[in-house]
Amino acid sequence: MTMLDTSALLSVTDLRKEFHRTRRRDPVVAVRDVSLELRAGETLAVVGESGSGKSTLGRMILGLLPPTGGRISFEGKDITHVSGKARRALSKDIQVIFQDPYASLNPRQRVEDTIREPLDIHGVGTTAQRRERVTELMDMVALAQRYRNVYPHELSGGLRQRVGIATALALRPKVIVADEPVSALDVSVQAQILDLLTELRRETAVALLFISHDLGVVHQIGDRVAVMCQGELIEQGPVEAVYAVPQHPYSAALLSAIPPADPAATFDPIIIGESRTLAETDPGCRFRQRCWLAEDVCATAYPGLTPRPGGVAARCHISERSPEQWFTRDGSLLSAGVED
Repeated sequence: MTMLDTSALLSVTDLRKEFHRTRRRDPVVAVRDVSLELRAGETLAVVGESGSGKSTLGRMILGLLPPTGGRISFEGKDITHVSGKARRALSKDIQVIFQDPYASLNPRQRVEDTIREPLDIHGVGTTAQRRERVTELMDMVALAQRYRNVYPHELSGGLRQRVGIATALALRPKVIVADEPVSALDVSVQAQILDLLTELRRETAVALLFISHDLGVVHQIGDRVAVMCQGELIEQGPVEAVYAVPQHPYSAALLSAIPPADPAATFDPIIIGESRTLAETDPGCRFRQRCWLAEDVCATAYPGLTPRPGGVAARCHISERSPEQWFTRDGSLLSAGVED
């Protein structure tokens, strides 16, 4: 892995997002007091099932949704509520790759116009320099120059996503938020795009906030992983450490859902049921109703995000008892290497 700067390039502190419904007094809490950091040149993967709050977190960082509470900092400056010209200026440093490469592209713009648009908006260089930059960007993302004058509907999904990546890189950003950038692509194309993103990060030193529901994908691209469940951060740490010894049962369940490379191997994912909304005043763990190991303490005390071995932090009473305890991919609990 690349040596990383220990200072945070982007950080969120106690970030919260509530949505208020007209017929109910209690708001829906989509992101619950999340804190995390993204360092220069690294990939931080934010992972969780649908409805976990990961995309809402990304949209707040991009300024597409206003936070209800908390703070977002970039290079040490508070950007939580910047808008107007300040937000447009910030977009030079923080860019986005969207999930659907067709919906995110203007169907009436040619590839060259789409990639050049950020340069036009920010008035970067002369017309000739912008055209030269488009050529450079297309080469960077392995997009043949013959596609300059075609429209999105004439391209495959993988090629359209390459256009989106080239557009995100146009202004030489320091951070890219990639929101499920490969979920709409087939498996073979996914691998190509992941390899491309890894290579581009190496070449440009851009920091990547990679949002995904697929821990298998995250393992290929992430340096660190932050696992979200029901709007809160329940485990984070180096990818290899979390994959080897998950410290939260939800992480173990997500890992168990990764199909084995050998099609003949046994595949028995943990079934945890659907997410259930708990009242804001509920004192316990928000995962306990889906957890097969929940105990009385899980209903009466809210678990803190506490340190575990290997630079991991997790929010679980059961694995907090001893640093030697962790969950296996089949959901069993291990202690000091001996099955409990």
